[in-house]
Amino acid sequence: MTTDALQNYIDKIAMEAFNKYKIIRDGTSYELAEIEIYVKDLDNGINDIYRHDTDKHLRNAEEYRHYSGFDICHGNKDKKIYCGILVRGLMNDYEAIYGPRRVKYEGRQKHPRDIKIKISEVFENRFTFHSTEINSNVILKLPRVNLSNTTSMDNLYQPEELQKYLNLKGRYLRVKDKNFFSNNGPVESREIWNAILNNATKTI
Repeated sequence: MTTDALQNYIDKIAMEAFNKYKIIRDGTSYELAEIEIYVKDLDNGINDIYRHDTDKHLRNAEEYRHYSGFDICHGNKDKKIYCGILVRGLMNDYEAIYGPRRVKYEGRQKHPRDIKIKISEVFENRFTFHSTEINSNVILKLPRVNLSNTTSMDNLYQPEELQKYLNLKGRYLRVKDKNFFSNNGPVESREIWNAILNNATKTI
C-alpha cells in the first residue's frame, strides 16, 4: 500500500472513531479529543511496525489497557484486521484532559480509572479535517509521538517501511476553539502550529 493510500485508510478510521465513540470515565461522559491510530491489515499491505503486538486489537469497542494508557480496540477478527486507537485526550462541555496516562490513570501511583466505551446510537458525520477555519468540529492531522526508538533502530535497514510508519500522520487532535492551549492542553505545540500553518499556506 502506498503512503497516500495508507494515510487515507487511517483517516477514515479516525473520522469513524470521533463520530462513533464516547468514553465514560469514572461515570462522567466525554468525547474524544485526541487519538493515535495503530493498525495491521496484511491483506491490504499494512503492518504498522509500532503497533502493540496483541490479539486484543482484533476486538471491537473494547478497552486494551497498557502502561501508556488505554486503546479502544477497533479491529475485525473475521478480516484479521488489528487496530488500536490510543486515547490521548478527552473533552466535554466542562473540561478537557490531555495525555494518555492522565486519561487512564490517577496520581503518581497510577490508579486506573474506570473506563467504559460507548458507541453512539446515531452516527453523525460531524467533523472535518482542518483546512482554514478553527472550530469545535475541526480535526488536525499530526505525526504520532513517543514512538519506540528500539523499533525504529530495528527497522533502520528497511528505510521505506521505517519512513512510512515513522512519519505517518496518525495522531488526530480535535480543536475545540482558538483557545485550545491551556496549562493542561495538548503537548508538542510546535507540531500543532506547523499543521495549522501548512494548511494556511495552501490557501494563500
